[in-house]
Amino acid sequence: DKDNDIWVGTDGGGASIFNGFLFSHYDFSDISNNFVMKILIDSKNNKWLGTDGDGVIFMNESRRFIFTDKDGLADNIINDIVEDKKGNIWFATNKGISRYNGFSFKNYQVSDGLISNEIYSLLADNKGNIWCGAAYEGISKFDGKKFYNYSTGDSREDFINCMYQAKDGKIYFATSLGLKVFDGKEFKIYNIDDGLHSNDLWSITEDSDGNIWVSSEGISV
Repeated sequence: DKDNDIWVGTDGGGASIFNGFLFSHYDFSDISNNFVMKILIDSKNNKWLGTDGDGVIFMNESRRFIFTDKDGLADNIINDIVEDKKGNIWFATNKGISRYNGFSFKNYQVSDGLISNEIYSLLADNKGNIWCGAAYEGISKFDGKKFYNYSTGDSREDFINCMYQAKDGKIYFATSLGLKVFDGKEFKIYNIDDGLHSNDLWSITEDSDGNIWVSSEGISV
């Protein structure tokens, strides 16, 4: 956050905050299982905590409240959260994706062109597109008006766990079948045959030298 604190979601223990020296904790007794799956700190330093069945906890310095499907959220299980260039907050759920503009929610599902209602990862790219990674269906890109759907190999076995845009503009996808890279025109796939430690990948980041790091049961660069 703006104070350089690190926020960590836990399974059953709410959220923990590390200030570089000590941990403090938020225990959310008003949600059923205290399971915080995803955390976003937005451009205004608001905290959005996605839960496993209790919706989204919103926090800032003056208030805290919970958004659920009763408020218009597509579902109460929150798999991922991102902020776009306009400040909208997007939520990936098991029943589609939700956009919150600061006043209300708008939901998108298969009937709107989304590749699947089970969305597990999101990415807001540098052109304003929202990328949606599905479970066993593929990937959607939303330009604000229309969804463009992509199948990457055998999507029936492919789980899109994480998406990341590198400094060169390429988009990297950590999947259950390896690392997939989109250069704006086509996908290239890397797996254990190319030197990856495992095909089952979970997260991606980039260091200051432009190296791409991916995590699995180990780490590959």
